[in-house]
This record gives sequence, C-alpha cells and structure tokens, in this order.
Amino acid sequence: MLSNHNIAARIAIEWPYTVEQVEMVVDAARGSESVTRKALEITKGFSDNHIALACMWARCSGLLGLWVSLTDRYQRLRAKIFIQDDLLDRAQALVTDVTKLKGRSVELRSLTDESENK
Repeated sequence: MLSNHNIAARIAIEWPYTVEQVEMVVDAARGSESVTRKALEITKGFSDNHIALACMWARCSGLLGLWVSLTDRYQRLRAKIFIQDDLLDRAQALVTDVTKLKGRSVELRSLTDESENK
C-alpha cells in the first residue's frame, strides 16, 4: 500500500502544485487516490484557493457517498447537505449517482437574492 506522500507525488506530476499541497488533499481523502483525483478535477478553476476547495470536496465526498448509498433504503429520512449549485453540477459529471440527490434537492436562496430580483 502506498503512503499518502507517494500518492501525492504521483498526482502532483499532473497538476501545478507541490507534493506537499497535493498531500493535503490526499490526507483529506483519507489516502484514496481516486477521491483525490476527483476532488482536484471537480474543483478545477473554481477559485484562487483550489487546494483548500479540493480538500473540502474530498471530505464531503464521503458524506455524499454515504447518503447516496442510504437514500433508497431510508426513503422517509431527509438529510440536509448544503453544497453550492455549481460544485454539485460539476460533481454530477464525475461522481456516480449524484443525480439521485439532485432529484431530491431543494434550492435555497438568501433574502438578499429575493430583494434583488424584485
């Protein structure tokens, strides 16, 4: 089994980041190379702080995966998971079964958004 540092070194070759920066994402993904790659790909071009956003996505992917696996079994339970629309749209292309969550989602808007639309 590869260490987190070795996984980060393999992935860092493909990205303009140091091994230490990519290792933060690997740590957030609990050593999963596939989750790390997905987190970096999904959050690509999102903000100036790509690594921090990729770390956040890697941590959230476990929660999303758990809820997708339980959504059919526990249909009467409703989870509250708050994710930006644009991040969820990108995830839909790369993460399996996110469409199940998207179909049961509700859009939240702030009061300032509503006052601007009037």
